[in-house]
Amino acid sequence: MEKRIVVLIDNSDVSKAVALFADKWTVLTIGKLYFLHVSRLP
Repeated sequence: MEKRIVVLIDNSDVSKAVALFADKWTVLTIGKLYFLHVSRLP
């Protein structure tokens, strides 16, 4: 079974770090990485 990793991101520095970590984790688990951009409505 293929691993699927979903990462919620916004424009923060924390999101950038999480995205890099998820990328490395995806390589190790041989999975697919999906990003979901979240933002606040004005």
